[in-house]
Amino acid sequence: MSRITGSAAQRVKAGCLFNLPASKTPPLEIMERGTAGHLLSEGLVKLVGCDDAIDDPAFWPRHSRRLRLEDGIQPHAPLERFPDLLPIFLACQDQAAEIFCEGSVWETETPLAWNPITKKARRLKSDGHRDYSRAKKGEWCTTLDALSLLPASASAVIVDHKWPSGDHIDPARYEATQEFHASAVDALTRAGDLNLAEITYLLLFWLPDGLRVVETVYDRGDLDRIADQWRQAAQRQRLGDTVATPGQHCKSSYCSGLREGTCPAVQDIGAAALVKITATGARRPALPRIFDGGGGELTTAQAAETAALLPALKSLVANADAATRRAADAAGGLTLADGSVYSGRTHHSQKITLNDAGIAALRALGAEGAVSPATTKAALRRTLGSKEGLEQAMAALDGAGCVTSVPVTKYEIRKP
Repeated sequence: MSRITGSAAQRVKAGCLFNLPASKTPPLEIMERGTAGHLLSEGLVKLVGCDDAIDDPAFWPRHSRRLRLEDGIQPHAPLERFPDLLPIFLACQDQAAEIFCEGSVWETETPLAWNPITKKARRLKSDGHRDYSRAKKGEWCTTLDALSLLPASASAVIVDHKWPSGDHIDPARYEATQEFHASAVDALTRAGDLNLAEITYLLLFWLPDGLRVVETVYDRGDLDRIADQWRQAAQRQRLGDTVATPGQHCKSSYCSGLREGTCPAVQDIGAAALVKITATGARRPALPRIFDGGGGELTTAQAAETAALLPALKSLVANADAATRRAADAAGGLTLADGSVYSGRTHHSQKITLNDAGIAALRALGAEGAVSPATTKAALRRTLGSKEGLEQAMAALDGAGCVTSVPVTKYEIRKP
């Protein structure tokens, strides 16, 4: 069984204490991208004051020992796998360096084992990335991106690097993780006879247009309140109150139970919903009046219940869709009971990426209104008003090197 870690903070705070089996699936690409970004961030913290440019080909080999890169991770791997990280890093590095150049002593990638009931924590010896195998029973674990303890002011600073994608930029999503980390550090310092007056938590969002810093300060009253919250959750877990509770914390990128279908709450939601789809019995579905095709408005109570269940159901459907597509690809198509076949068909679509020459070509054709980073053939057709105008514009853009052929696969059920 897996143990409670910082990545589970959101669902634990929401009351979901189910002991999920250890994950058997590889990390999602968004997780791997974040790990690669963290390697760059960690390098900056360790090499503050170093004049070498991180985009110099000799940078990583020169500093690999100082960075203590893990076995099996090539120093240049982050930039090769995710080349978009480098310009983001370069846009943010000066602002980030100012944070870490203020005279404080920083430690990076610090694994902690923490018992919320005894309120004791310790640094954990680790053999690799997120290795918590030495944790004891009852200990929750986490790894801090960067930590600075300031005994003179009875304070500490925690830094959490975020390399976001899509809606992951919302700071509110990380509130539970911040509180988890703050309580662990509070417990760690108490073990060393340092009673913290406050902890400053810095969320650093590494973005293409520069570093965004979100600061939260926890005073002594906040830390005591948060510690009590985790203590109650840990006591429930110790007593066996480990109910799986669906809600807004249900995200497949956070929970292996959703990715792998091992969460009983999600299984129940899916089963209850499918009963209404496939049968005409009197059993009530988990989501009221969503699947009966009759429309109508939900009551306030029904809508509240539905809102709590939707994230889990969306994840369930998304995972089922992805697994079905993989199976269809592997089998060359899936034959259904009526003889129809579910499969994917690939065609090539023309993608437009404007450069200066392409912009000039569109302006020359009178298509100024279609100049946009998200320009499409449909937008050009609307602007130019004719098929002939579109063909002329596409030919001009192709000549300017703005058109590429992109494979697109569409999955659907086709009759025999």
